[in-house]
Amino acid sequence: MNDWRYQLIISVVLVVLTLTIRWGLTSILVGYIKKAKLRYVYKKTVSYIAYLVIFLGLITIWIDEFASAATFLGLVSAGLAIALKDPIANFFGWIYILFTRPFEMGDRIELDKQRGDVLDINFFEFTILEIGASIDANQSTGRIVHIPNGKVFIHPIINSTQGFQYIWNEMPITITFDSDWKKAKAMLLEIENERVKDFASSAKKEIDRSERKYNIQYNKVTPTVYTSVKTNGICLTLRYLTHPRTERTSEQIIWEEVLTRFADEPQINFAYPSQSVYLRDRREPEPDAE
Repeated sequence: MNDWRYQLIISVVLVVLTLTIRWGLTSILVGYIKKAKLRYVYKKTVSYIAYLVIFLGLITIWIDEFASAATFLGLVSAGLAIALKDPIANFFGWIYILFTRPFEMGDRIELDKQRGDVLDINFFEFTILEIGASIDANQSTGRIVHIPNGKVFIHPIINSTQGFQYIWNEMPITITFDSDWKKAKAMLLEIENERVKDFASSAKKEIDRSERKYNIQYNKVTPTVYTSVKTNGICLTLRYLTHPRTERTSEQIIWEEVLTRFADEPQINFAYPSQSVYLRDRREPEPDAE
């Protein structure tokens, strides 16, 4: 019964049978799950259970006694800790992600200067669809980035969609000092309320739901305009809530409305870097030196 050929046959049967059951569960039952995120979680859970069954089954087949198994695993763990430091850190990073959930599939995150939407989470790495980088906006570049799980232990994780589904966006608009800044500010506030007011009401509901878990508190979620003075003019900064994936779209809508309305207002002019040059007529006599 202890012949290695017999153990090999049993091992092959165990692996094939377990993988077949896993394939059957993911292929048959996944069709009844409508939501893509739930299908993903279900398939991953079934796969993890299958791999665990195979791992424990092979140990049982090839090692007779528990004491021997403990010794064997101790020696293997010591060797792996030295030779495979990074893969081990990545594996425990996966466990950390699985249980603490700093991010989930579909979240928009930033880690170690890499930003994107999470597409997949595996044993040793997670995959994001990159945003920004080569594109001057928070939109997809179309590139896939694979990030080792171990980085979650050494870099802060910025999650734009966890708990609170909205982010604050600011748009600075600078007008000249001789412009009617009060009228411009009133117009900008009116534009904000017309274009992004729906986000404020939705955000208030989100805050009420997430306040108990993350203690997120905002006294004011409605759009506003702040006034400040710059070297080249008066800066009116629009501040409003928007969804991370509609940030560029909201800016475009507001900018087009601003350009249209300011064009009809002769008392409001955009400020831009400029300089004045004064030339003296050479024919004029030089002033007498005292």
